[in-house]
Amino acid sequence: MINSLYPTLPHIICFTEHHLNQNEIELIQIDIYTLGASFCRNSFNMGGVCIFVNKNSNFTNVALRTFSHEKDIEAGAVKFSVNSLNICILFIHRAPFNNFSHFLDKLEMTLNLLYSNNTQLTICGDININYLVENNLKNPSGFFTGLL
Repeated sequence: MINSLYPTLPHIICFTEHHLNQNEIELIQIDIYTLGASFCRNSFNMGGVCIFVNKNSNFTNVALRTFSHEKDIEAGAVKFSVNSLNICILFIHRAPFNNFSHFLDKLEMTLNLLYSNNTQLTICGDININYLVENNLKNPSGFFTGLL
């Protein structure tokens, strides 16, 4: 019904800080979408990420649980193949004031897993770096030198 009213709805919807546990997230029903990937916290409140994908899309969930760590980096990813194009959507959340070095280490491992010459990789999410105040987190020089 909603798809006929809005034929240009997005194919993917991503949420950070959904505040749900795994049982709750699996019960979420959004009209023309299915849960593509998610991370839910077990030990702490709030947080988490999820990706909902249009039910007509052919996608694969990418297992990132070993790379996710509550508060430091919470990640989910899905892959699509459209004609000869491979697309990967990575969605991440980092809680403010947590271990930034651990975040970068896990992000590097995640990107090394997902990156390939024949895949377009899109990264989105909330990494909680305040660009309005001077700090060393917003200066990427040196942080990503060993990446890929």
